[in-house]
Amino acid sequence: MLGMYLMQCWFNLSGEGIEDAIYDSYALRSFMKINFAGEQAPDAATLLKFRHLLEEYNIDKVFFHAIATTLEKRGYMMRGGGIVAATLIQAPARMPRSGA
Repeated sequence: MLGMYLMQCWFNLSGEGIEDAIYDSYALRSFMKINFAGEQAPDAATLLKFRHLLEEYNIDKVFFHAIATTLEKRGYMMRGGGIVAATLIQAPARMPRSGA
């Protein structure tokens, strides 16, 4: 759950967005150590309850501070990111240019 929450914040995704992204991305599943042969990702409603508990007790701030400090000590810098979905579409063949 914590890994899912962190990725949701890092990639600025909704609960449903991170849930979909986990099913679509091997990298995110690997980060969460999910093997879909035997388990599935928590749903958006479960993540929301978890997030509310973290925020109620300010535990979210503790986690983010600890992560930022650890990365900084190792010479890394954390920045926001995004996930882009790529879709292949059929396009007309390129027309040859007339001479110049």
